[in-house]
Amino acid sequence: MQFLRSQPVILKKIIRPDGSHYRRGERYSSSAEWVTGGLLGEGAYGKVHLCEDLANAIKKQHAVKETKLREFNPVEADSWLRLGFSRHVCGLNAVTLQDGAVWWHMELINPRVSLKQLVEIHQPKPLHWRDAVTIATGIFSAIAHIHSYSVKHCDLHPGNVMLCKDLRVKVIDFSLLQPAVTNDDFSLDVQNGLQLFLYMVTAKSFRFSWTEALVQEHVKDDKVLPLVLKMFQPVTNQTAADIAKEFSACRVKGVDEADGIRKDDAASVDRQDIVRESFATAVSEDDVLTAVHNHISQGDSLDDIFAALPEGDNIICD
Repeated sequence: MQFLRSQPVILKKIIRPDGSHYRRGERYSSSAEWVTGGLLGEGAYGKVHLCEDLANAIKKQHAVKETKLREFNPVEADSWLRLGFSRHVCGLNAVTLQDGAVWWHMELINPRVSLKQLVEIHQPKPLHWRDAVTIATGIFSAIAHIHSYSVKHCDLHPGNVMLCKDLRVKVIDFSLLQPAVTNDDFSLDVQNGLQLFLYMVTAKSFRFSWTEALVQEHVKDDKVLPLVLKMFQPVTNQTAADIAKEFSACRVKGVDEADGIRKDDAASVDRQDIVRESFATAVSEDDVLTAVHNHISQGDSLDDIFAALPEGDNIICD
């Protein structure tokens, strides 16, 4: 899914569902109406818009994806709904049918800073090991949650990993969601998750072809190396959960010194206040990305930057 730069919000289409075969009844009623707004993103399987619930149900705003009825994937609908609302997975509220189109009503992640955007801001330098381990813990927690329902994501890449307040990960875009039956079915997500970690700590392309020798050349930490080498080993439905726990343990033990650079202690209170104030004036997603870019350039830690990241209706979505 490709996310777009800020555009003025234009409410342009009212959805009056004539069918809601896939729905969380406690969140939406079959008679509810929604009005679509600005374009949030666009991928091979449809466009995602900001959406406002005219009935003012549980959440005033959410995101909605429009896809063609002939491309409707009931496995995606059933499986995504079963995933529920998780700390690390974008939740699905309802799937409705209207005028030959399928509307996927999902959790709104606001603001959205993708892993791709963050790494591009950092280039040509890689992310700090400590930050990469924190993000990898969230990525594998998301994969573990998905695998616990015997399904696989199949499309994990930097644009489908969103970073929220306090560097919390949210995985999005379940268009390619498929059942996972055998142990081999879980391998692609695990491999992609470890590719994402290498993407963060080396600044090499996400699609870079890694070998065991190249991994050993670039990953020197003796706690992290065994985790990354699992991309060349057989996996089970528990592998992602195990890797999440091991990455979390590395984070606690201070892997931030693995690259030979000791991370400074917490920034001064004055500096933290400056970071918070810059986000307090942000009114659009462009403002948020500009603030993130500026504070990274000034040497502020991602911990401090994302601790100050605003949430909710204060930020205008594209």
